Amino acid sequence: MCSDYFQLLSDELVVFIFQHLDSFSLFQCSHTCRRWRRLAAEKRLWERLSQRLPLLRIEELFQGDHRKACLHRAFQQKYPVNRILTTLKDSTIVTCKPDGTDIHIVAKANSQESNFKQPCWDPFGKSILFTYFHSFASHICVVVDSHGKRKELAVSTPPFYYLWLSDGHYFTFIAEHGAAPLCLYLSTVLDEIALPVELCGLNTFFFDTCSHEDYLVAHINGDTIALLNLKSIIRYHSSSHQESHRYSSKSTTTARDKEIVGNEHQVILSDHAGYFAAPQWISNKERGDFILYLEKDDNIPNREGLQADRLLLCKVNLPLLDIEYRRELGMFLGRKAFHMTSHMKYISILEESTTQVALPNVQNPTRLQVYRLDDHWNKELIVFTKEYIWNEGCIKSVCIQQFQGVRAFQWSPDHEKLLCLVIQSLEEEGREESNHRGGGRRRRRKWESYFLVLDIPQQSIYRYPNLILSSTFVCNFLPFFDQFIKSQTFWSPHSDAFCYVGQHENAKRYGIEEEQGLFVQYLFQSPQLLLRNVEYATWSPL
Repeated sequence: MCSDYFQLLSDELVVFIFQHLDSFSLFQCSHTCRRWRRLAAEKRLWERLSQRLPLLRIEELFQGDHRKACLHRAFQQKYPVNRILTTLKDSTIVTCKPDGTDIHIVAKANSQESNFKQPCWDPFGKSILFTYFHSFASHICVVVDSHGKRKELAVSTPPFYYLWLSDGHYFTFIAEHGAAPLCLYLSTVLDEIALPVELCGLNTFFFDTCSHEDYLVAHINGDTIALLNLKSIIRYHSSSHQESHRYSSKSTTTARDKEIVGNEHQVILSDHAGYFAAPQWISNKERGDFILYLEKDDNIPNREGLQADRLLLCKVNLPLLDIEYRRELGMFLGRKAFHMTSHMKYISILEESTTQVALPNVQNPTRLQVYRLDDHWNKELIVFTKEYIWNEGCIKSVCIQQFQGVRAFQWSPDHEKLLCLVIQSLEEEGREESNHRGGGRRRRRKWESYFLVLDIPQQSIYRYPNLILSSTFVCNFLPFFDQFIKSQTFWSPHSDAFCYVGQHENAKRYGIEEEQGLFVQYLFQSPQLLLRNVEYATWSPL
């Protein structure tokens, strides 16, 4: 008589039982026997698991592979990263847990290494990339992995900003090349950091990578939006390097050859790029690949001295390297920043009344609008009906469709909340008020800054205490936040908190010393001070 009654069950019954297991248990079952390995690989099991977890961003990395995505999240939950990466005032880079414990020094400033710049995580939170000043006309790009191993690459000028590709093996960056313009480069960290490959020699202002690792979109020379084929460019550079060894003549490649090669490397989406805005690549497992960008229309007259641009959503057919269709999402004025969630349900658009290149200018009015999108890309403006004010402990009934004074924003990993930084002038600017301690007079502050969190499903607003931001954040991050948010995140991986660096205006009221530091703000709690003398911080992606 059979003692293993499970072997008597049909495949359908076994799969039905398996669907009640979590990711890690299903993974263990797949290593039991051949039959269980075959049944545990059923696609419907992993699709069902993926619906239980906020895996949209992880599934993008694995191109819709539900099994890999679920297992990656399962092991991350079992051995989570969930750390905050910070830069101290003396340029030392450290990481710590969200409660401020387990502090680990990544790089400490000394006489040889100083002025560390732009530390950021790789897509899996395992390695950290940063740049430091070494000597005149010499900077070093460094990658430090979770075991402390360092890989270095010397560059003549520090990168302006850089992005990892989704596999974590390559990163791209923009840097000057002597007297040349801002060039776009690609480098690998598989063994050692390889010498970078020049992807574009023209002025490249912004770029974004896709989840397929073989393409990226770039805003080039102020007037062009181009789709770049990375594999084609790398093959061309490899063959050119081999040819240079075979032929000593430098005139082997004609201008016509370069033009043909250029056409093979890239597809021009627009040669009338909109006003200085970072394009966005959106990879959606159900709908495919899209690129969101601005395009100038010469038939639309400027209004009040501000350039009017059309916001276009472009569907890309990557196998054919062709454009399937374009859809206009509206016309917007001035300096613009925009971001669509990867599930393509929401889009946020920020307009600033300025002709300056970089955001923000706190003297100019801004308008942030958040839209809900249907299956046909029609926009519905979201109205927020409740406002929670943390430091007053009250709830207001409000009806807000747009937000004034927003200078930067970032979507949470679950795509349900939008973090907004507000910097605006006070109504009674310049008014004098009495100083109760000294009996003298002092001028009222002219500006205030604070964070808002917009909860989209609840249509609610959460306002947090006023603060003074760090100079590094204001000078380096804020002017080009729409590019930096592609590699820097202030949200926790679980979308329940965000981190920031600053100093509270009424710190003593909350029992905090008036000193600049790293804070973690959970949505329904008081801010927690983790570290002092901090200049900048970003949360790990997982």
